[in-house]
Amino acid sequence: MSHDMEWIANLRSEFGNPNCPVLPVIVDSGASGSATGDEKEFIGPIEYGDFGTVQTADKDTAVKITGRGIVRWNAVDALGRIAVIETTASLVPGITQPLLSPPGLPSVSRHAGRSHPVGR
Repeated sequence: MSHDMEWIANLRSEFGNPNCPVLPVIVDSGASGSATGDEKEFIGPIEYGDFGTVQTADKDTAVKITGRGIVRWNAVDALGRIAVIETTASLVPGITQPLLSPPGLPSVSRHAGRSHPVGR
C-alpha cells in the first residue's frame, strides 16, 4: 500500500511541472458535456463553427464553443493502470483544464487494451 501512496504523491508533484505530459482532468457529473481548450487532444476531424457558449467556473463569464469532435484521454488510476477514454467534446479555447462529463461517456471503456463494460 505504501508504494501506491508514494506513486500518487510523485504524480501529484509532477502536475506542477510545466513539462509534465500528464494533465489533470476535471470530472463533473453535472456538466452538460466534455470540453477541452487544446486541439491536440482531438483524435479525428474537428467540426468548426459557432456552437454557442458555455459558463465557466466564473459564472459571469461565457466562453465560445468553436468546435466539436472526439477526444482521447488516458486516465491513470492509483495502481498505475491506464484506461483510455474516448468521448465527444467541445473545443473551448481559453479553458486551461479538460472537463470530463461522465454521463456522456460510452457504456464500454478500454483498460490496458481490453474492453470492459462500465458498471453502475
